[in-house]
Amino acid sequence: MILVDVNVPIHAANSSSRYHHRLGPLWEEQLSGPSLVAVPWAVCLGCVRVMTNPRIVVPPLSVDEALDDVSARVLGGTR
Repeated sequence: MILVDVNVPIHAANSSSRYHHRLGPLWEEQLSGPSLVAVPWAVCLGCVRVMTNPRIVVPPLSVDEALDDVSARVLGGTR
C-alpha cells in the first residue's frame, strides 16, 4: 500500500511546479498500477486548500475547480 502525502497530488496537478514533470507521470502510474494507493481525507482537503490559495498557486483554482480536480486526480472519479 502506498500512503500519499499532500505534496504529491499538488505537484502532479500543477503544471507550473518545478516537480510536475516527474510527479505527474509517477502519480498517474501509481494510480493505474497494481498497488493500493491510500489518500487520507486530510490530503484531499489540503490539496483544495493549497490549490485555491493565490499566494501559492498563480492563478488559483476556484473551490469548485479544486474539488473537481481532487475528485478526478486523487479520488479517481467525478464529483
